[in-house]
Amino acid sequence: MWSIVRKECKLMIRGKGNLFFLLVMPMLFMVLFGSVFAKNMAPDDPNGQMLVLNQIVPGYTVMFVFFIILTMLRSFLGEREFGMLARIAATPLRPLGYLAGMWIPAVLAVLVQCTVLLAFGHFVYKVHLGDPVALAALVICLAVCGTGLGLAISLWVRGENQGRALTMLIVMGGAALGGLWMPYDMMPAGAQLASHFTPQFWAQRALQDVMVHGAHLSGVLTSAAVLVGFGVAGLLLALLRFPRFLRSAVH
Repeated sequence: MWSIVRKECKLMIRGKGNLFFLLVMPMLFMVLFGSVFAKNMAPDDPNGQMLVLNQIVPGYTVMFVFFIILTMLRSFLGEREFGMLARIAATPLRPLGYLAGMWIPAVLAVLVQCTVLLAFGHFVYKVHLGDPVALAALVICLAVCGTGLGLAISLWVRGENQGRALTMLIVMGGAALGGLWMPYDMMPAGAQLASHFTPQFWAQRALQDVMVHGAHLSGVLTSAAVLVGFGVAGLLLALLRFPRFLRSAVH
């Protein structure tokens, strides 16, 4: 398992698009939309400007976490297409060990991503981060959630095009419904109800509770549990699909 972890970590670092999609693009979005929406606030209204930034910084951090699914999709399909998975099938490595080996590097990538993006928001825009223990716990839960869904999608889709389409649906649809692009209170009643079925809603609400409202870990346990639940569900779906995924590689 650990040899797979090392291999995937190296591929993650060398991947040309990973740095752009996971770090550069979200920073650009924060700068662009932060500037656009902050201009609509009165120059002498720092509270209004901070309100905008408290929506944008956690919102785009959460949104771009789910782009890790594309990285995982390419990794799994590459393993299958280039014969690596067929070779692994001849070893005594268990399905959970293989999936963990592919999962851990993605989790680490998201942890680094969230740390950099939240630090960017804090040092550049003076966004308050709140309780570091609660924030760290939420970042870990969010990483488990996004990468767990990545496991499920990577093993269940038939090809890269289908996987990309499904990923963009999760990223964009979840961002729109989950309150990442606009405050939850401004959304229509139907959208507010539907948002509870998206992981983005729970992540955004919990991050804002900690960063804006001063909540501690005990105040965001429900949101954290929901995020972990999404991730565990993704892992279980991946384990269920793994035998068929393995047979497709061997044959």
